[in-house]
This record gives sequence, C-alpha cells and structure tokens, in this order.
Amino acid sequence: MNDITRTYMELAQRGSATAQRLLAECYADGFGVPSDPEEAMAWYTRAAEQGDAEAEFVVAVSYDEGNGLPVIKEEATRWYRRAALHGSTHAQYNLGLAYAAGDGVRSNRGTALHWFAMAGELGDRAAQFAAGTICSELGRHDEAEIWFERAAAQRHGSAAFILGRRHEERSEFEMAALWYERAADLGHSEACINLALMHDRAENHEKAFYWYQRGAQMNQAKCLCNLGVACMDGCGTPIDVARAIECYTRAAELGDGIAQFNLGVCYEEGVGVDQDIVAAHDLYRTAAANGHRRAKRKLTPVFIRRALIAAAGG
Repeated sequence: MNDITRTYMELAQRGSATAQRLLAECYADGFGVPSDPEEAMAWYTRAAEQGDAEAEFVVAVSYDEGNGLPVIKEEATRWYRRAALHGSTHAQYNLGLAYAAGDGVRSNRGTALHWFAMAGELGDRAAQFAAGTICSELGRHDEAEIWFERAAAQRHGSAAFILGRRHEERSEFEMAALWYERAADLGHSEACINLALMHDRAENHEKAFYWYQRGAQMNQAKCLCNLGVACMDGCGTPIDVARAIECYTRAAELGDGIAQFNLGVCYEEGVGVDQDIVAAHDLYRTAAANGHRRAKRKLTPVFIRRALIAAAGG
C-alpha cells in the first residue's frame, strides 16, 4: 500500500465519505493496492450510504448492470434517485432513461422529462437531447426545439440534424441548410443526404454532388447510390462510369436496394462492366428482396435469359 492509499484508508476508517470513495477507486483500479472488486464495492457502498453522489452513482450502475452486485433494477433506481438528488447529472440522466423505458419503475414520460431537464439545465447534452425528444413526443414542439438547440450548441449531431429537418418541413430552407451543415460537420451522415437532396431539388447539382461526396466518405448508402447516379449521368460532375460502378457497388454492399438495381442494370447491359446475366439476376433478386418494384419485374425475363445461357452452355 503506497502513502496515498494509506492516507485514504486512515481517513476512510474515520468515516470520510470522500476518502471511502477514493479508496474504492484504488481497489477498483489496483492503485497502491492489489485490484479487488469486492473490496472496492464495499467501500463504494459505505461512501454511498453517507450520501457521496459519485459513489451512489457507482452503486446504482452496479445494480443496473450487475457489476459486482446482482442485477436489481429497483435498487438501481433507488440509488440513481439518491445520486440525482445529490446533484449527479449522470444519475439524473439515467433516472430519466429508467422512467422513459419503465426500467425498474413504472413508465412515465413526464417524470422522465423532469430528470432529463434537471440534468440538461446542468449542461448535460445527452439529457438536453433526451428532453427535446420527450417534449416532441408530448407535442410540446417549441420547448423541444429549445432543448435541441441547446444540445446542438454543445456539438450534438443528432440534435442539429433534427433542427435541420424541422426547418425543412416548414420550408425554411436556409435555416435547414445551416443546421444540416452543422450536423454533417459533426459526422451525421444522414444530414448529408438531406442537404444534397435539397440542393438537387433547387437545381443546384454541383452543391448536391459535393454533399453526396461528403456522405459517401461516411459510407452513407443513399449518398453513395446518388453519387453513382450523378457520375453515370454527368449531373453536377463530368460523366465517370467507372466511379459510378464503384459507388453502386459500395452502396449495394451496404444494402441499398436502388444501388443493387442500378448495378444489376449495368451487368445486364454491360455498362462499365462486362455483361454478366447471372450477376444481374442475383442483384435484381437482392434488390427485389429489399422492396425494389422494378427489380421484381426484371426477375422473370432475366431468369429466362439466364436459363437460356445455361442451357446453351454459356
């Protein structure tokens, strides 16, 4: 035991809740003492029983996830509430999740919102986003927007995306673009496709192409597919069939039905690839399974061509 841990031990034995928690952390991490999860939990519990919010949160999570304690959701909720009342934003957020999902308590969105809002007021961006989501579900849309704006101000990409979508739904396209761009800059790939589609509808195909590329860099399947279409048709960019095939292939591998169909057409007609009826049929079948109607109509005639080729030994 090193000097620091020894000091924690002396203070913990005298009843200091902070020292008890710090000693628990030492046993949990093996700092100054051998790692001992059971001893760590014993000290966390002693600190929690004295009202140490961080220790209360650890005990709550332990009951919630079964880390050193049995999974007892009701006990987890009890300790989350204690920690939340002592100012733990993490506990407030988790308590909100419990009430939202009915996990260890009866589901109550109003109570969930209370705890999310409490953590959100203390700056927790996940709680701010959750508060916005609950407000939306409750039809309190103006309040929801305020929470989403607060979360977005703290670089919450999904909050920025939702704000973009709300402005787009109200035909406030300049504001929608600003929020989508912020979401995209925070790595939200769906913002890229929405932004690109907005520019396409406005006949600004070069900007649309730029955002399709941004989304493609994030492996966004729809962006990859539409980037392929743009390259194939020369829309916003010079025609580049090889790149179109590459984009279709990547999007198809990600499960995009339109890309699977488009790539099937390329194999059926020999556009940018060697003609391959078998590959075309397989792609149409996969696209059809993903709900693509034109692919379903292609299946029978292409299957007949495939059978004739096989019969001819081709």
